[in-house]
Amino acid sequence: MITADSTRRFELRKCLWPTPWGEREALGLFPIAPESDSEGGESQPTVVDFMSNAFLHRVRRGVGGETLIRATGVKESERGGLRVIDATAGLGQDAALLAVAGFRVTMFERDPLLHALLADALRRVQEIEGRRPLALERLGENLRLIGQPTDFVRAQESKSRDEALDSIDLVYLDPMFEDEALHGKAETKRDLSRLRQLHRPSPEESLHVPPVSNRELLAAAQAVASRRVLVKRPLRAPHLVDEPRPHGQVEGKIARFDIYPGRPAR
Repeated sequence: MITADSTRRFELRKCLWPTPWGEREALGLFPIAPESDSEGGESQPTVVDFMSNAFLHRVRRGVGGETLIRATGVKESERGGLRVIDATAGLGQDAALLAVAGFRVTMFERDPLLHALLADALRRVQEIEGRRPLALERLGENLRLIGQPTDFVRAQESKSRDEALDSIDLVYLDPMFEDEALHGKAETKRDLSRLRQLHRPSPEESLHVPPVSNRELLAAAQAVASRRVLVKRPLRAPHLVDEPRPHGQVEGKIARFDIYPGRPAR
């Protein structure tokens, strides 16, 4: 199966992907043209993977110490009944952390190629048979993806509101910015670079559907969340918008989470 987006130079193809349970067929994002760092060979695919050894090791002893989880301000005993929207899911890693922490998480992703990668990752989690690590059990129970590529802001503005937008406690935003430093291993930098390219609208798209502004994104999130909105930012970057200002923040080593209030109590 090949699904391509010729205007953005990427295609989806099936590939074999290593997991702790052996190689599994997965959906990979491949560049149509060679990338500058491919050194003459075929570029490695980008695969959304919630079952990697790295992720399972990260969550093996719990996620309560993760900066994102601390920023929610919710005790572990209270998370089970709370609903979270990840409005800009991307590669889904932060949504997965929230799900493992016990929140019921719904992901929105507007790019069709990234949406397909997320759906494939969830499929592979559900297909694991037998005893699974607790983290994967929680992830399988708590993480879902809106059924088709969906822009969160325009879905929130729609008169036909999806049930996913009702009774939401927290909304999480991780907008991509051109001036962000790319941290981590080479493959992480590669995946983040591709993510930015997919989220960058072409001139033709901008003519038909104007890009959503940061102010619109934050306002839509605040209109839905009853508790708070969390916005991920590079550690020394400015706030998402000049006004309103966040009411607080929680800092990690390379990123911080700005905290905004949700909608007023009704």
